[in-house]
Amino acid sequence: MPIPSRLLIAIRSVAWQTWSNAWVPRYFTVDRLGTLIPGTVVELTHFNDIDPPDFQRHADRYFPDGFSKFGERYFVAPWTGPQLESTIELVWEQTRRSIAPEAPSRFVSMFAVATESDAWEIRARLGGTRRIVKDEASDGFRADMNLLVHRPDSIIVMSYMAELYWTGQERPGMPPAWEFLLQSPVRVVMVCA
Repeated sequence: MPIPSRLLIAIRSVAWQTWSNAWVPRYFTVDRLGTLIPGTVVELTHFNDIDPPDFQRHADRYFPDGFSKFGERYFVAPWTGPQLESTIELVWEQTRRSIAPEAPSRFVSMFAVATESDAWEIRARLGGTRRIVKDEASDGFRADMNLLVHRPDSIIVMSYMAELYWTGQERPGMPPAWEFLLQSPVRVVMVCA
């Protein structure tokens, strides 16, 4: 099976290391939840207790392999904060399914950047107290995270930004901030800060 061109771009832009006798790229993640421990492997979680049963079937149909922590927060769990973020994520997911179905869903991904300095920048934006970890993963999709931080004033703007994101384009008028959507398994290598 040929590798999608966006994946080749992602793979070329990170440092390569070995893991399990295979070459895999290394990335950096800001550990927003404080749960990433060196030596562990991050995998998807499949929920069997979504209620009512119709919601369980719905989740299983769209995400049969389970969810990342991000997917659990924005797709499975009840809303506890601002609903705009969840709405944006749903628009992003529907856009992905429509124009880039081969790309990984954000609901099954772990997020990372290519360099430790990029991680430090994100950490500063988030408040500066979260850990930075180095990860290994064999699969990553590259997109401009600046497209997500834009607070849209209409659905058409939100839809347009989502299309740019899933086609690997940059936000107009702004330098890109590339993020990688990592697919499990993701191995946490070490804490950097």
